[in-house]
Amino acid sequence: MKSIRQCLGRNILWTFAPGSTEAYELREGDEVVGTLSLLSAAGPLVEGACAEGTWTFRRVGFFSTHITVRAKGCGENLAVFTPTVGGGGSLAFAGGATFTWTPRSSMAAGWDFVAQDGFVLVSARPLTDNLPLEMARIEGQTEVSLAGASVPQLPVLVLLAWYLFVVNIRDTARAAAIAASLGG
Repeated sequence: MKSIRQCLGRNILWTFAPGSTEAYELREGDEVVGTLSLLSAAGPLVEGACAEGTWTFRRVGFFSTHITVRAKGCGENLAVFTPTVGGGGSLAFAGGATFTWTPRSSMAAGWDFVAQDGFVLVSARPLTDNLPLEMARIEGQTEVSLAGASVPQLPVLVLLAWYLFVVNIRDTARAAAIAASLGG
């Protein structure tokens, strides 16, 4: 598998893994750079893997939700993502590093992980501006900024960015479906 750091300054594509509706592959051309897979139908556990490592992402809570990030096989949180209204949020690593997840001008325009110094490190966006409400096949691209070259957390940011992007889009689609069913 190709390293995420070898993709600095480039757009890389998230597509569905062959034969799957719950697993993604991050590709640069014909090479796989990373994967994101739903591990449990019973709970929201997702595994992100790349040449630099493997992590799990778990959405926890109902009214006060957050997403935990753990190295695969580790029982302690490496980081916790706390969402804000509108789909943005903050990712705090156990070592003290924090990053902001922020929407661009519209959901279709994408989302960015921004460092404390204001530099955009990772961007995630759909391949099309016309996202279908059923969200059956969300595919998109991620740009890994040159500013991320010295950021140790970069591989986690790239994988988590796509997970958050998909979660934000699916949550929006579910809310729209509920509102439509209620006549609103």
